[in-house]
Parts: sequence; structure tokens; C-alpha cells
Amino acid sequence: MLHNIALIRLGSLVCRTDFLKSGRSLDKLGIEKLAGAALLKYLKRG
Repeated sequence: MLHNIALIRLGSLVCRTDFLKSGRSLDKLGIEKLAGAALLKYLKRG
């Protein structure tokens, strides 16, 4: 997980955008309650 944060911060520096604040989250995508098979189905089919 720390590697992911480091990459996000590196990208933020390069793009001059705080991706940790402005990026997408499960909540913003409206899929925070999906789990398991339902999440996989959503990811495959949209």
C-alpha cells in the first residue's frame, strides 16, 4: 500500500495536482457498497 501512495504522490508532483484529494474513490463512483461477485461484475460490465 505504501508503494501506491508513493506513486500517487509522485504523479501529483509531476502533474501539480493533489490526486489524493481530487482522485476517484469508491464512494465518488457510487460503488462503495459492492463487494465480491457484485464488484467483479461491475468492473467487467460497467
